[in-house]
Amino acid sequence: MMTRGTGWVTRDGDRWSYHLARILKSPNTWQGRHWRVKDRDTREWQVALAWAVWLSSCHGEPPPQATGRVRVTVTRFVPTRRHFIRDEDNLRFCTKPLNDALTRLGWIRDDSRRWLEQPLPSQRVSVDHRHWTVVTIEPIAGVEAMAEKGGRG
Repeated sequence: MMTRGTGWVTRDGDRWSYHLARILKSPNTWQGRHWRVKDRDTREWQVALAWAVWLSSCHGEPPPQATGRVRVTVTRFVPTRRHFIRDEDNLRFCTKPLNDALTRLGWIRDDSRRWLEQPLPSQRVSVDHRHWTVVTIEPIAGVEAMAEKGGRG
């Protein structure tokens, strides 16, 4: 679990990046467990994201509430290559609790493909040999109206 104060936020225009000292777990650790286990992980992501924003005082404001389609890019930093998630399906699915937390916070409208574009998370070895997760959220220009009308974005 992330301790308070171990994260920060950077902003470049409409692009927000959240740097969190938190492990992005393989779904093998929580899939098939009681719903409370999954819910707890989602709530911990919510707290981690909220604390990173609050403590970093990035422009003194929280990120805007999502109104259109967004791209969420995730980079998973691990102590060694041995910690990489090798199964591509598990790597893609490991972001589910994180996406649920972003939805609950209102930073993405919904975690469906209609509102969210998310490439496969990338993995790297961290220079400090700790677990880090970097989440970048940016609006996809020009597709808000298409998503609103029910079109495929």
